[in-house]
Amino acid sequence: MRTALQSSVKKDVEKCNTLNDELKRLSDALQCLDCKNKAELTFIASKKSMSKLQESEEFLKETTAVIGHSFSFKHNTDIEQYLSEQVGLGKILQGTQSLLIHADPSHVFTVLQTNEYDVCLPIGSKQTAQYITNICIIDNDKIILTDNGLKRVKLLDQHYKVISHLDLPLSDGGMCLISTNKVTAAVHEGATNGLNFIYVNNAQLKMGKQLKLQHECAGIAYHGGNLFLTSRTALYQYNLSGERLKILFECGPRLGMAVWKCAVSLTGERIYVTNYLQHKLLTLATDGTIISSFTDRELQCPYGVHVTTAGQVLLCGGSSIIHVDKEDKKKLATLASKKDGMIKPVCYDINTKSIIVGQQHSTKNIIVLTVK
Repeated sequence: MRTALQSSVKKDVEKCNTLNDELKRLSDALQCLDCKNKAELTFIASKKSMSKLQESEEFLKETTAVIGHSFSFKHNTDIEQYLSEQVGLGKILQGTQSLLIHADPSHVFTVLQTNEYDVCLPIGSKQTAQYITNICIIDNDKIILTDNGLKRVKLLDQHYKVISHLDLPLSDGGMCLISTNKVTAAVHEGATNGLNFIYVNNAQLKMGKQLKLQHECAGIAYHGGNLFLTSRTALYQYNLSGERLKILFECGPRLGMAVWKCAVSLTGERIYVTNYLQHKLLTLATDGTIISSFTDRELQCPYGVHVTTAGQVLLCGGSSIIHVDKEDKKKLATLASKKDGMIKPVCYDINTKSIIVGQQHSTKNIIVLTVK
């Protein structure tokens, strides 16, 4: 198993070393040729160097990164009858989940097709207008979403069918991924604000621990053992035990919804925060310092923000999904708008080249954008 897990990494390292050695030899040759003033040979070596540099760049862009491992137990169906004769209870099957990551975070997504999926519970269940506010992709391509219209957390399979659900007093706050099978969601009951940890076991949603908060929770992000919570007017950093570590960023109480939803880059170096009323996306350093601010005429009342594993920033505003560069300085593309059926999209995630969009005030659907 260890050999299998290390195989792809070893192959990439060997390829990197080979390219590095070839580039070094070409560089040394160029320096020697310059000294001898051999223009023709210098030109040939330069062309070979450019070709090798292009090969190196293509290799870096197309390198496959393993973002998670999953294990399942395949049981012996005859175990009860022949238990005394068996040498073991079964075997462990190991699988890996890989995602082709573009090394360049400025790679612009192109939408190939759009599909709608019904995420209602089976006929006979209580149905009212849904209000999908958060989506997370977990292990084995399953999806967890929060439905604030029904105060319900739903688990979807890879075909976007509901296979499990939990009823919770959800607030308008966020939800974020903690591990490959665990999320935390903001709840509000009476005068109490808090977080509920939820995990998946045997394709079923299960309740985990609860944490109480002294403030409202509007948005949640997770990185490196820390939770980043917004309260409409401030951004806080907590640990997983519920201890508040510090206030990273704060606005005055008159600027309600100025610190709305948040996301953290894969490296943890940048924190993205939406300002709902001033129609902005702020990029903060880890100490809360503002690095940059982004506005655009299509960015009206920005609700959600998501950072992909490659560093692309996806932002929803009004009825648009906007792709912003990681520096938060310019718009790279508008991926969807109201004419595409976006009814105030509020949340999305990306896995296997798809962006999943939740809908406010929709009767049943989520929208899936297939991208390249």
